[in-house]
Amino acid sequence: MITVRNYRGSDTALLPEIWNRALYNDMVSREHFIRKLLMDINFVPAGLIIAEDGERIAGFISCVRRYTIFNRGADLERGTGYINAFVIDPDYDTALVGNMLIDAEEEYFRGKGVKRVTMGYYPIYFTQGINEETNPDYVKLFESRGYKGARSYAQDIDLTKYSVPERINEKRAALEEKGFYIGALKDEYIVSFLDIDQPFSSPSWSFEFRERLIRNLDLESVRVCALDGRVVGACAFGDPNSSPERFGPFGVDDEFQGMGIGSVLLSDALVEMKRRSLHNAWTQWTSGSSGGAAGTVYSRAGFRESKSFLTFGKTLD
Repeated sequence: MITVRNYRGSDTALLPEIWNRALYNDMVSREHFIRKLLMDINFVPAGLIIAEDGERIAGFISCVRRYTIFNRGADLERGTGYINAFVIDPDYDTALVGNMLIDAEEEYFRGKGVKRVTMGYYPIYFTQGINEETNPDYVKLFESRGYKGARSYAQDIDLTKYSVPERINEKRAALEEKGFYIGALKDEYIVSFLDIDQPFSSPSWSFEFRERLIRNLDLESVRVCALDGRVVGACAFGDPNSSPERFGPFGVDDEFQGMGIGSVLLSDALVEMKRRSLHNAWTQWTSGSSGGAAGTVYSRAGFRESKSFLTFGKTLD
């Protein structure tokens, strides 16, 4: 008989193993699982709900509310709850176990006054939702429960075949002639780079940038565009919580859009990644090759969509 209960410490070793059997295209290491979920400042044991079949774990769901803001300028989102993980052991029936977990999740959130449930718990998420290709049964389950999905894509590029196009060299020369600096983060730009009030950034991006620099102080992994002492665009690669090949966040101040800054910054970062003998670069959460300015910059550089996700959300009754 399958029942649901809250997380116990003895579950810790088992949960990543079940994850990797169920989500084989989005595997997670034990270290990253512990760091991103159990060590999250908003984690509470009651929010990690386990479906149990005797002594065997059949699945689990992680329900998160913000008890503290992650950065200046962020919001507690008191009426919002996040599903940070949803996993069912492939030996079990998805609909049976999944409905039990979703019932428990919705009951938990209602008891906390949550009105809106969504996935993609930023800025510390594993994936932004359900992988459509590998877990179509999860997609059907959430849709059957009234959840609506927003599609996004992970994109990849083979760095072994990347070379800087001449048009990028020309754009870079034109920008530098106008006084723009494009290159690795310098000491003099650190404060401007981390400032959440800069139009190219946001509280969640600033959090990401700061956390990475605190861990490794790798200024070369951050590429910035600056003018008159102010950072107007930036990108970074290498995430201690996932992979050295991860690219992003990546943004340019709207005031300076259309000048080629984004294309030059992206190319600058890809070249630095090649210098480190990285063979690929990937970005997790994008609108895809047809998704506006950012999608165009990625596709022109040679990125291709590699995974498709649905970020599900629902308003609770």
